Amino acid sequence: GRVDYGAAHAAKYGHERYGKTYEGVYKDWKPGQKIHLVGHSMGGQTIRQLEELLRHGNPEEVEYQKQHGGEISPLFQGGHDNMVSSITTLGTPHNGTHASDLLGNEAIVRQLAYDVGKMYGNKDSRVDFGLEHWGLKQKPNESYIQYVKRVQNSKLWKSKDSGLHDLTRDGTTDLNRKTSLNPNIVYKTYTGESTHKTLAGK
Repeated sequence: GRVDYGAAHAAKYGHERYGKTYEGVYKDWKPGQKIHLVGHSMGGQTIRQLEELLRHGNPEEVEYQKQHGGEISPLFQGGHDNMVSSITTLGTPHNGTHASDLLGNEAIVRQLAYDVGKMYGNKDSRVDFGLEHWGLKQKPNESYIQYVKRVQNSKLWKSKDSGLHDLTRDGTTDLNRKTSLNPNIVYKTYTGESTHKTLAGK
């Protein structure tokens, strides 16, 4: 299916509503045909959000559709319980990371992301960041200069609708407010340690 970020969400953050189209992996997935979800790092946040949407939908999207009409994804309408058996997360920053607080939203990091997007989003690039909905892909009849200007003016660089924000402590606090634990699901989380001793032995 095609990625649908939601009409209300797209209008709020200033990007395209639809993203890529993916081939389904498990086409018989439906209520009663429960699956186990495993997410690594930020993927753990993603599967928690997915399960929340399945059960409760997204009230903002429902209200937007009532006011403006148009289509709404069944995912945003909720009511799809009994679809997940367990959620397992591996190294997921459920409460954010200090590294993201310190670096993730610094101007230099955003500039680096901008430069990489500018360089590798051109027509001839084989690199795909999956950010076409933000305009980070050169259009067929667009010159490189036009593309660079469009990327420079993208709302992405000042948006909270990105992984740079979602991995901060503020971002995860927002996520944790929006998600709830399902009493019918088994939750497991695994953490790791990546601290190494210095030459001084500390």
